[in-house]
Amino acid sequence: MEWIIASAHLVAGLFLLLIAGDWLINAAVNLGTRWKLSPIFMGTTVVAAGTSLPELVVAVIAQLEGSSGLTLGNVIGSNIFNIGAVLGLIFLWKDQRGLVGGRAEINILALVTLGFLSLLLLIQNDEGVAVMTIQQGGFLLFIFIALLVMNFLRGRAQGSSGEIDEFLSDENALKSYLKLAFGMVGLWLGADFLVSGASDLAILLGISETVVGLTVVAAGTGAPELFASIAALRKGSTGIALGNILGSNIFNTLGIIGAATVVAPLPLSIEELSTDLLVMAIMTFSLGLTGWLIKGRLAIRTYGLLLMGLYVWWLLRLVF
Repeated sequence: MEWIIASAHLVAGLFLLLIAGDWLINAAVNLGTRWKLSPIFMGTTVVAAGTSLPELVVAVIAQLEGSSGLTLGNVIGSNIFNIGAVLGLIFLWKDQRGLVGGRAEINILALVTLGFLSLLLLIQNDEGVAVMTIQQGGFLLFIFIALLVMNFLRGRAQGSSGEIDEFLSDENALKSYLKLAFGMVGLWLGADFLVSGASDLAILLGISETVVGLTVVAAGTGAPELFASIAALRKGSTGIALGNILGSNIFNTLGIIGAATVVAPLPLSIEELSTDLLVMAIMTFSLGLTGWLIKGRLAIRTYGLLLMGLYVWWLLRLVF
């Protein structure tokens, strides 16, 4: 009976996250266009924040319940899922021309990842555990807010584009705000179900919460990014699809880790997560190669296939 209840919570959580995430994204895009913003900016801020809210909610709830393993696994696993599975799909689907507008965002993500990993190495103790405190969490949130302001100013300067027209509907502002609110509530409920179901399954299966967070929870909370990117590609908006993933990973690393650490200290075993952190770093830094080394339609699609292959290898290594 415990298996059935835990599995039901997990499935219900995933279902709610998908439905609520779709509502939130549609409403956020409709409201964001009133500011006449560029597609890449829409992707890195409005859409990225909307699709990353499940990770944020899961992280906060997990911290409140003392499940820091789920917090870390969720964030690191989501970053790997976003690049390996979702960006890999984008590169297989589209050629490199869609990357031109996201060059700055790729560089920012690389710097954020490098800074985060450097911080962990600086604060680790003799046992190889880095305990992030409220001071470090507040610093990450400060950097995140500064990047948001910078991106907003740059996005306003770039202006809007017809690329996002397919996302728009004729609903009025009130309806968009209501969908936004209901989407957020649905994300909270879905994340709560997901965390409780994943934690119970981890106990029943005898595996660590970190592994569950890296796999099941990360893929579940990464689903909005996946479906939002697929929708963007189908409607011809590579800018929103790419910006969504890059912005989501920046949001995860700075915003979610920062918020989770403000809620409660966050211990991270560098030795236990060394392979996962290495895979995340390799995937992130390799994106910089798309500007000068990986060029041409065949090359970029081969690169996408390699990203997906690395993700599958990492996933199979965790499971087996």
